Amino acid sequence: MANQIDILNFVENLAISPYVDSFYPYTICRTYDLPLEDVLDSLNAMIQLGLLDLKYEIRCDNDANILEIVDKYSNYLGRKYYCYECNEEIEISIENVCPIFYITEKYKENMKKKKYKDSWSRRRAIWGC
Repeated sequence: MANQIDILNFVENLAISPYVDSFYPYTICRTYDLPLEDVLDSLNAMIQLGLLDLKYEIRCDNDANILEIVDKYSNYLGRKYYCYECNEEIEISIENVCPIFYITEKYKENMKKKKYKDSWSRRRAIWGC
C-alpha cells in the first residue's frame, strides 16, 4: 500500500519532467490503488508548502471538452456555457468540475537543481573524483 512518501515521489518525478506541468489526482489513485480522499489530503499538504497549485477544469457533459480552467469553480456553478465541440449549451454543475493540480515553477526549478546535484554526486562516486 502506498503512502505519502510514494505520492511525494510520484509528484517529484512529474516535476522533473520538462513535458509535464499538471496532473489529475485520479492518476495517483490508479497508480497506487488509493482512495481519492487520501490522495487529496497529501496533495493539499503540498499546496500549503507552495509546491502545487489547484485549479479546476469546467468540462462539457457531452464530450468532456474543457470549456475553461478556473481557480474557483463555485463562481461558475449554475452558469451556462456553449460548447463549440458538441454545439450545445451546458449548465454548469459540480459534475462538470474536475480538479487539476499544477506544479509550481519554483518547485520544478528546485527539482531540476536537485536532479542535477544528485546526478553529479553519483558520477563523482562512480569515477572516484
